[in-house]
Amino acid sequence: MLEHFSNLLKTRYRLKKKNRLLIAVSGGIDSVVLCDLLSKTDYEFAIAHVNFLLREEDSEKDEQFVKDLSKRFEVPFYAHRENAGIKADEWKMSVQMAARKIRYEFFEQVMNNFNYDYLLTAHHLDDSFETAILNFIKSGTYSSISGIPDINNNIIRPLISFSKKDIEEYASKTGLNWREDKSNSSLYYQRNVVRHKIVPVAEEINPSYLKTFSDASNQMHLLSFYLESKLKEAKSDWIQEKKDAISINISRLRNKPEELLIFWEYLKTLKFNFKQFQDMVKSINSESGKSFYTEEYMCVKDRTNFIITLRNKIAEELIIEKPEDLDHLENSSIKANHLKKDFRIEKNNNVAILDAGLITYPLKLRPWQEGDKFQPLGMKGEKKISDFLIDLKVPLNFKKNQYVLLSGQDIVWVVGQRISEKYRITDNTKQALRLEVS
Repeated sequence: MLEHFSNLLKTRYRLKKKNRLLIAVSGGIDSVVLCDLLSKTDYEFAIAHVNFLLREEDSEKDEQFVKDLSKRFEVPFYAHRENAGIKADEWKMSVQMAARKIRYEFFEQVMNNFNYDYLLTAHHLDDSFETAILNFIKSGTYSSISGIPDINNNIIRPLISFSKKDIEEYASKTGLNWREDKSNSSLYYQRNVVRHKIVPVAEEINPSYLKTFSDASNQMHLLSFYLESKLKEAKSDWIQEKKDAISINISRLRNKPEELLIFWEYLKTLKFNFKQFQDMVKSINSESGKSFYTEEYMCVKDRTNFIITLRNKIAEELIIEKPEDLDHLENSSIKANHLKKDFRIEKNNNVAILDAGLITYPLKLRPWQEGDKFQPLGMKGEKKISDFLIDLKVPLNFKKNQYVLLSGQDIVWVVGQRISEKYRITDNTKQALRLEVS
């Protein structure tokens, strides 16, 4: 095991002798074996331990054991104490999720403060299998069967190719001591249900289930790399990510059904679910206007594209009481200045040049409302904002995010679209007001 482990560090993880390594150590058999293996290589490492204060005396004994372990290996020791139960209530999440958040935030802090290059954790093949089962049951996605990745940015899991049995045999042969977590036998935790109820059945059906899983996991990782590269290509072709919106070409999906998998891969990153993806696919040949929502995003099926924007979060109205207030808008979304000569129309929809002599205060920037009307530049009569936006074929996402600027009670600018005919500059204009919205 030691020889295989050493080869992995050099070939798979390409670690250099100069790399500074931090090991996450709970005191259990897995992390103790990881420490022992690493101590028999030429790599320098330190130990980090988190006491979640959940098991009273046992938690204190765990921390002392890991501290003594660091002394035995003569390596630096970093400890953190924080009650995961209290934090779980505060953060409104499970104790397990709170503990994970505490743990990785602490590890990151230690790595940043003391210049460690990699964090090593003691996850093994059985852990990966249990994770895959849990993820598949909960999410139902094909990618869930890949289990735990052995590399994730600067986190390395060098025991992921070893089974629990391998680890136990190594610990027995080398005479290692470790701490047993009594909660590992409790069926209160979902992972333990998988470990004690599902794993024995899997082993009975296929004694080599871990090898089978490992092969499937490696195949899924290869597929993931392929899909990542195809998604990257798509982002430079038929998925256009712009500052205010994402456009996904519908004709590409219609003419090349094989791209639907890439479409789904992309939607997953925005937290759309598979049912929504299916409904989007069904809408490809239907009329425009169908919309889909996540907590953060809105996707609208337009004539030629799926258009994805952030969901509208109605901002408070910006009110400018008097002209002098225009000089104090540095931190606002609107910039303003007065022009006394050389008036010219700018070809920028985010800029409005208005006749300052016609402006009545207060100026107000707000989302448009049903019933709003204005006289578009170049037209003789008024038009409802809703009809104006329909004429421009503005997608539903952008309609919901459309702002208007009012002078007194008059709409002088449909922001980013057109100013009012009533407030345009003319030969009689003595001073202009230039407004720019970002």
